Amino acid sequence: MAPGFEPRLFQCTNAGGFFHMKELDNFTQHDLNNHDVMVVDIYSTIYMWLGVKSNKIERANCLKKVEEYVEATTDGRNKSKVQYVPVEPCSEPIAFKGIFPEWEMEVAAEWLQPDPYEAAMLAAKAEREKYMEEKYGNKEAFENTAKFSLDELKEGNPDGVDPANKE
Repeated sequence: MAPGFEPRLFQCTNAGGFFHMKELDNFTQHDLNNHDVMVVDIYSTIYMWLGVKSNKIERANCLKKVEEYVEATTDGRNKSKVQYVPVEPCSEPIAFKGIFPEWEMEVAAEWLQPDPYEAAMLAAKAEREKYMEEKYGNKEAFENTAKFSLDELKEGNPDGVDPANKE
């Protein structure tokens, strides 16, 4: 790191419908958002922290945005020697951890845990699949079930349709 250069943290996200990179001031480890790509600029090295729940668009666009950012800097750094380092959560190098005051292993461990909402959604999906398998035999059988338009069903019973189970 260059003398007098303060590390900078940026959040790369497309949560608002477009991809952008926003600087966060007075940052701590708690500012690392697991749903986004976070960028840490320490002058000669740019770390791209790839949140576990960041999406493909954020991961794909991050490097380009960071390169544009470095090109636009006017702080005297040798732009051709800047290193771009991807970082996976819970695999952070010591130099990365050292940027954050009071790095806590407990906070880092939470990044790999599924959030309660996602766990509930996965459980509900599994329940639906179990119900469909019990009712229709298997997923493929249900997906391959003949489908009829409302008009066809109003006209009568197409072959193979149980009149009591027109759904």
